[in-house]
Amino acid sequence: MSTTSGSWRQEVPSGLDVVLAGASAGAALLLLWLPPAAASGTSTTSVLLVGSATLPLAWRRIHPYPVFLVVGIAALAHVAVGYQNSFPVTFAVLLGLFTVAQYAPRRLAWLAAGQVAVLLPLSFGFDWSHQHQIYLSDIPYNYGLFASAWVLGDDLRQRRMRLADIQDRHLALQRERENELRAATAQERLRIARELHDVVAHSVTVMVVQAGAARRVAGEQPAKAREALAQIERTGRETMAELRSLLGVTRRDTEAAVTPPPPRLDDLPELIQQARSAGLDVELEVAGEPRTLREGLELSGYRIVQEALTNSMKHSSARKAKVFIQFGDRELLLRVVDCGHPATGPGHGRGHGLNGMRERAALLGGTLEAGRSGTNGWQVVARLPIETGS
Repeated sequence: MSTTSGSWRQEVPSGLDVVLAGASAGAALLLLWLPPAAASGTSTTSVLLVGSATLPLAWRRIHPYPVFLVVGIAALAHVAVGYQNSFPVTFAVLLGLFTVAQYAPRRLAWLAAGQVAVLLPLSFGFDWSHQHQIYLSDIPYNYGLFASAWVLGDDLRQRRMRLADIQDRHLALQRERENELRAATAQERLRIARELHDVVAHSVTVMVVQAGAARRVAGEQPAKAREALAQIERTGRETMAELRSLLGVTRRDTEAAVTPPPPRLDDLPELIQQARSAGLDVELEVAGEPRTLREGLELSGYRIVQEALTNSMKHSSARKAKVFIQFGDRELLLRVVDCGHPATGPGHGRGHGLNGMRERAALLGGTLEAGRSGTNGWQVVARLPIETGS
């Protein structure tokens, strides 16, 4: 069983409709053998007409308008041939009109209402000519009765349509929420991928540089080699901890996993110390009044400096670099410059790292520029707006 806004579709008669049709037919046939209808005699024609006016109700929701026509014509014919009109037959016509108003297309509902309005006087005329028992009060009473049946059916139709509209809007909102969730998930995956790139690229670069230094001095200066290996171990452990934080890895037991907070600008001294241990002499200079900024700005600022130092170690021969941070009233200025000779390979200056820095700055409404610093070296300059109250 299914419904649409303008029609009803059902493959087999419902049990309720079968019961209604059988009860109406049984009551109408019973009245044929009871006074006063019994006085006129009971014939095969009368039985057939009563059955035709009631039994089709079993299919009223499958074929609303055809059932209404069959029931209405049979009821009118029953009166036309001289038999007394009984309430079960009148009820069958009422139910047929109600069903048309509720389930049939709107144009057929109005057509059925017009047919009833036109044919009721004809039914009164047949009844008067044979029974001579029509009262003036019967006319408004019957018109009101059939009008009420049509109005009730049409009201249920409108309720069903409103319910279907609400369901459609609910499904549309649900689909919209699912789309928003998918978009948010994709955005979060992109953020995690960017974070992973920054963490892995910096840490692996530091570890590679330190491993190379350890290899070179292993024979002549074993103490320095051991120090470099220890630093590699510390960097690896710190990197694993940050990766677990990013990926949301939790312990298997019931203990809550300790998730370290995201890095902030206050953590830059540790980052610079890592770079120094890898052989890059980094100087940190801070101007303005240092203060706590919103988390997204702190994290992006840290990652931009981290990626810039990583590029200095990977793509240039620099031995020195400088990190300059200026806290302005409305802007955070970050400048990382090294004194080496930039590599001329095809990937330098155009890799995912530089694109990631630009995306971070753009998401915060800022800008990022990267290029040569004078005749030698390379610099990255980021300008990130500081929101009021941050």
